[in-house]
Amino acid sequence: RNDHQIETVVRRIIRLPAFSGSVSDILRMLLNPEVTFEQIEEVTNKDLSLVGRMLKIANSSSLGNRMKIDDLKTVVKFLGIEGIRQILIQETFNTLAREFARVNDKLSHMRRCSALSAHVGKLIGADLALIGKIKAAGLMHDIGALALSFHGAAEYTGIRRRIRSERLAVCEAEKDAFGFDHQEIGERLAKEMSLPVYITNTVGNHHNIDFEEHDLISMSVMVANGFLNEQIEQITATDYEKFMPTLSEEREKNMRLRPPKKPAKPPTPVETVDAEDSEGEEPAQDLFSSARVCAMLKEELDNIIMASQSGDI
Repeated sequence: RNDHQIETVVRRIIRLPAFSGSVSDILRMLLNPEVTFEQIEEVTNKDLSLVGRMLKIANSSSLGNRMKIDDLKTVVKFLGIEGIRQILIQETFNTLAREFARVNDKLSHMRRCSALSAHVGKLIGADLALIGKIKAAGLMHDIGALALSFHGAAEYTGIRRRIRSERLAVCEAEKDAFGFDHQEIGERLAKEMSLPVYITNTVGNHHNIDFEEHDLISMSVMVANGFLNEQIEQITATDYEKFMPTLSEEREKNMRLRPPKKPAKPPTPVETVDAEDSEGEEPAQDLFSSARVCAMLKEELDNIIMASQSGDI
């Protein structure tokens, strides 16, 4: 019965205009690891307005790009095929934001989770390619919640009220009302949207602490999402403490592989500084405690809010 209900909701969502057209076609093509840029270009050239929107995203500060990009070939040159996918994911989210404008608080949560997930990626020393995937997964992690808000607006409003008043876990309250939670419907929707496995796994398991295939992408999103739930939204959060040792080990490994560059300065023989604490870098085991991570994410969130208010983002 639940499978049938989920399928019904997914079918309703997929029929929305946001899920038709060139973006969906290209995302489907990108699931093929042997896809070529020429094949992508053939589809995009039929939708010049999409090309314009993709270039706008590629030139935005959200991708950390430092040079002006004038065509899709340059996007591929600097960001690769995966970069094209992430631009399309951002375009998909922008379309969803217009479709589901009435649940602006959920959209804001998804944007913040994306930025904070990427910040966790930076803290562990992830490279730009991995940070891009983390950011995309954070942006799309709650598409199942958008679907539920569309399917049963009144019930979803009641769920959110119960979550706060009764201190229920989000997924528990959703299952009480619908028989399934936003992770289940989100995972089905992500597959239907031809999103990559790293996003599908995150969408379907960002509250599932026992999922055996959690990776650095889903862990980063779970930390950011858990922080927002617990510290900002004041609702019951999924415990993410379990992931701290893994994130700490990853940071230590990356610091050994890519040690921070030391600024040029005259040697000072009288100074003795522990290498692990040099250049203001904190030991990984101290950095990845719940309290320390929450403090850093709160500081980053304050920066995001200030930037948005000043019009920088």
